[in-house]
Amino acid sequence: MPPPPIANVAPAPPPVSHAPFAIFGRLVDEEGRVVRTLPGIGEADVAEPVGSDRYRIRGQILDAATGALAPERVPAAIATIDSQQEAYALERYRADGAPAWTVPLHGWRSLRPPELAVGGGRVVISFDHDVRAFDAQTGAPSWAANDDDGSRLEIGGDTAYYVKCNEPTHDHWLIGRALADGAERFRAALPAPCDPWIRVGDRHVIVINEGHSPTTTVFDLAGRELYRLSELVGGSLEVPHGAGSDLLLVTDQHIERIGDDGAVRWRLGRPESTFVADDDFVALPTGEVVIANYGAIDDGGIDVMRIATDDGRIAWRTHVPGLGVGHSEYFQSVYARARGAALFVISQAAGGWYMERLSLATGARERRCGAGTPACAAARR
Repeated sequence: MPPPPIANVAPAPPPVSHAPFAIFGRLVDEEGRVVRTLPGIGEADVAEPVGSDRYRIRGQILDAATGALAPERVPAAIATIDSQQEAYALERYRADGAPAWTVPLHGWRSLRPPELAVGGGRVVISFDHDVRAFDAQTGAPSWAANDDDGSRLEIGGDTAYYVKCNEPTHDHWLIGRALADGAERFRAALPAPCDPWIRVGDRHVIVINEGHSPTTTVFDLAGRELYRLSELVGGSLEVPHGAGSDLLLVTDQHIERIGDDGAVRWRLGRPESTFVADDDFVALPTGEVVIANYGAIDDGGIDVMRIATDDGRIAWRTHVPGLGVGHSEYFQSVYARARGAALFVISQAAGGWYMERLSLATGARERRCGAGTPACAAARR
């Protein structure tokens, strides 16, 4: 007797969202049709993705799948009472937006945001040359790091991270403090000059110094310096590697994957946009990543590429042209989404908006839509 047929047990493909995209104050479907205009949203109000189908826009959170708009609930804020008298207040809010507690503050307010972070049961602020923490439930003072002049405050896990810069003595530090009691976990030296931005990821802290001699310094979460680059990072993505992770970096000089030991796994030449540049990433289940590289204040278009993260092999690379707007009056924000066999790249810019549909397999430009266009047209290759 022949054996029974083997059942097809191949897993079903993951579901693909077909919710419309948020582009300024519009919901736009995959065919480029405006299906809804959002009330009270202006032409310069950029829809910032905060999830697969969720966007932050003009102080609201939009669910593009349902079209629902809800006020964005910030967990806490520093309110100005009288800036001339240096009178402020730390205000904590409940989930419904109602006040939970208020603590009066008096002194000098930080000029380098973010100056407030919430996490780990604490509300932490950088205020009047100090870093202070309050119990998130009651507002009771938890701890204070006096005279720390903290700036660029971020929370990651159970640690508050910030930068301390003493210009007269040229002492520049990345500092980590335990959220629970304020104990200093590390104080890591930074290169001068010091007016950096920091990014806290799942496994890394990236400190980016801009200027004529840009420097990027990468630390682990315990404050151990891993490596330093004479490059300005625009976009970064943590890539799994064994029990840890590497960093995929898009800089003003390279696209590169670097291990925690500082070893360069692979390195490609510079991306198209390097001046005030930014990047969006789409991680694919194949282990590849799509990078959309663009200038935030120029009309140079979008450099889109599909790269294998293990060896840096470029599967394809495509240039999506811009709108032809002068850079002195320009801003641009770009995001990308993979849906089935298609890759959608959306630009919200001073000159209008456009959406390109590309083949995810080949990078071929298939369709282009934009403001004032009744329907998507075949892209000019």
